[in-house]
Amino acid sequence: MDEDRRRRSHGPADAMDTDCISGLPDELLHDILLCLESTRAAARTSVLSRRWRHVWAHLPELVFNGDGTDSDDSDGEDSVAAAAFLDTVDGALRTYSAPTIERIVISLPSGCPAAIPARRVGSWLRFASRHQVRTLSIDVPWLPTREAPPKAKVLVLPTFGTAQDISLDLGNRWQLRIRPASVFRALTDLRIRSATMEARVLEALVGSQCARLSNLDLTVTLVAESDISLRSDSLETLSFCVDNTRRVEIVAPMMEELSVSQFYATEARISAPKLAELVWEGNPDDFGSHIQFDDASRHLRVLEVSEISSSLMQRFDKVDELRLVTVDISEKIGEYNNFVNDTNNLPKCATLSVSLYQNCHGFAPSMLQLLRKCNSVTSFTIDICWVDESSMKGPSCPLPCPCRLPESCKLDDITLDSLKMVAIHLDKESHEVVEFVKRLSQCNAAILKKVVIYYFNKSVNKRFCAKVRAVCRPNIKVKFIAFGSD
Repeated sequence: MDEDRRRRSHGPADAMDTDCISGLPDELLHDILLCLESTRAAARTSVLSRRWRHVWAHLPELVFNGDGTDSDDSDGEDSVAAAAFLDTVDGALRTYSAPTIERIVISLPSGCPAAIPARRVGSWLRFASRHQVRTLSIDVPWLPTREAPPKAKVLVLPTFGTAQDISLDLGNRWQLRIRPASVFRALTDLRIRSATMEARVLEALVGSQCARLSNLDLTVTLVAESDISLRSDSLETLSFCVDNTRRVEIVAPMMEELSVSQFYATEARISAPKLAELVWEGNPDDFGSHIQFDDASRHLRVLEVSEISSSLMQRFDKVDELRLVTVDISEKIGEYNNFVNDTNNLPKCATLSVSLYQNCHGFAPSMLQLLRKCNSVTSFTIDICWVDESSMKGPSCPLPCPCRLPESCKLDDITLDSLKMVAIHLDKESHEVVEFVKRLSQCNAAILKKVVIYYFNKSVNKRFCAKVRAVCRPNIKVKFIAFGSD
């Protein structure tokens, strides 16, 4: 009825320029405009007729993409285009007419100047708060530290009573502050990146201001070197990259997934009895960090480490999936000895994956060492990310290195009763890979029936394929899968 009255009020002049689309209800017109994925493009429909003039201003979503559909068409400098983009956002928010909004996405262009006032972004945050936004994302390009002001300006995050998902990537530009009285009662997902914060502000935000917070992603730097304690009864997943810390405490009785990176604190205490997936980037042993897991299970669903840490490996007896990423063994004899010693403590696992970025030692001895210590695996995946082609031609370590000794490839102590499949990802064929497949075929692995080699090239070298098949047992099926590359 309201729609009929509104259309009748347009009068004859509007009836003349009403087409089939313009006659649709506002809800359908909103759906059409949302397909543009650009508020700027939607606003341009105002020129079509008086019927369209204010349709976009009631959209349930506002999307501004500075490097995409909303980028400036001119050939001017980046700073000019960035200024035009900022003006576009400000103008659209001033013109917006609906009392509430579902979603706001503002992604600034990569050429944004360093001197973006915090108050300008703050006005966007206040607009979102007043209009009871449910999903908010603001992405500001990274500002190199050398260009950042010596003291970051303060950006205040207002209260969001209805927001369920907030993502703020502040580009290393501002200090984020939250008023003590602020409450985010509906917030379940929070992502804060490239910002500075005071430890007490971050503690209060997680501990008392977000009672329903389930997923938290932090990449922040504390204003001053501090201890920090994050406590939450609702948190289920946490990505923790907080710099300038001394001692860290995380108490999250419901947390199942934890990811930690760039961790340089001297001490950490983690209480997470439901922890099932742990990702740890870096080796805490290298920095003398003491990591204590209170009441966490010794059985994980997933354990992923970028460097093999003896202290982390010894903490868990069993993992369903063990991922060793960025394995890098330089040519020094001591490095190979460290690799052997560290892998002696690997937990029992069903699925093992390895990303090998550099191996100046024998490939077959290194991989056999892993299988020797993970003899319960059912699936073994190797991703060979060798950058230096010389690494693929054989070991470059000194001759006395243990990897060159015959016992490094002995097989009588390797029993693989559960191994069913081995997958190898590589860029180019290598004799080292052929040698490993040969040794693998000679292992006591009765149910191993399949070896898959993923080859990242336009075509697979037939001679290499023949060599691999020739060293395998007849009952092992070897499959080659090539991925084209330009």
